[in-house]
Order: sequence, then C-alpha cells, then structure tokens
Amino acid sequence: MATLLEEGSNARPDVVYLADPAGWALLSEEKFLSELPDNLLNKVDKRFRSTEGEWVGLSGRSKVVVYNTETIDPNTDLPQSIMDFTDPKWKGRIGWAPTHGSGK
Repeated sequence: MATLLEEGSNARPDVVYLADPAGWALLSEEKFLSELPDNLLNKVDKRFRSTEGEWVGLSGRSKVVVYNTETIDPNTDLPQSIMDFTDPKWKGRIGWAPTHGSGK
C-alpha cells in the first residue's frame, strides 16, 4: 500500500489485496479505488463489501482467548466482554498476539 500512496496518480494496479481492512478506507479516501461491476458485487453478500461497491472481503479472522483452568474458574472468573480485560485484576496476567499480520 505504501507504494500506491507514494506513486499517487501514477499507480495503476489491476488488483490490490490487503490483509488490513483499514487500508481500504484510506485507499477509498485517496480515490485509488473504482466501483466494481454489479455482476461481481452481486455475488458477494452486502455484509462483506463496501457500501460504495469499491471492494469485497475475501476472508475473515477470529480471535480467541485461552486460559489456564487451574488458575481461572470458567464459571465465575471469565470476562463477559473483551473490555472486561481492562479491569486491574487482569494486569500482568494476560498477553496479546501482535495485531499486525507478521505475527512477530
């Protein structure tokens, strides 16, 4: 995506594949995207394409939380929401994988 932004109006790719959904919004704002043809858009559920018809989703991701049942009681201690992990009782007890695609 950096190359597209650097080349500006000189960039003319036929297809762009991004792992980061935020990139689509930036490319749309910068007017790099064109509306896809209806015969393609109509094959993709509306939930998985842009309202402007500029892109379609090809894959999805899921995040899971694993825990040690010897230290956390699944009946009483598990958070009800991801936001519950902001409770001070979890400080120093959890770790997150990187949010970027490299896994490093």
